[in-house]
Amino acid sequence: MSEQNPIYVMFEYEEALNKKKNFLLIEQNLLKIALTIKNYKLLRLEELKTKAKMQKTLREVLTNLTKLTNDLPKIKTPNVLKHHFEQYESVEEQKISPREKIKTSKEINEDEDIESQIREIQNKLKQLRI
Repeated sequence: MSEQNPIYVMFEYEEALNKKKNFLLIEQNLLKIALTIKNYKLLRLEELKTKAKMQKTLREVLTNLTKLTNDLPKIKTPNVLKHHFEQYESVEEQKISPREKIKTSKEINEDEDIESQIREIQNKLKQLRI
């Protein structure tokens, strides 16, 4: 196979400056996307852990409720009280507000690293505009 000679392309100064700005903007956006993806993964993991805990707690509550209903004696409720109990069965569940995410020191350092890279790119862009 023969040697390949490199091909050089010459850009005008303005065109090269614009290309460099565009490249830095793309790099900045990719870093922001990476940070967003990382935060999403952490939130998703926290969500799955919370769901697993809720499921376990719900199973325990159902087990305890079943034991309790089996242990308690069966009573007949008067017709007057049956209407009263039906009202309580139709009550909607309350919404639980989501917990705020707590970051570990390692996650904070990684986030600061990405944010510092974004700041560096912004400084380079400012220098190119001058």
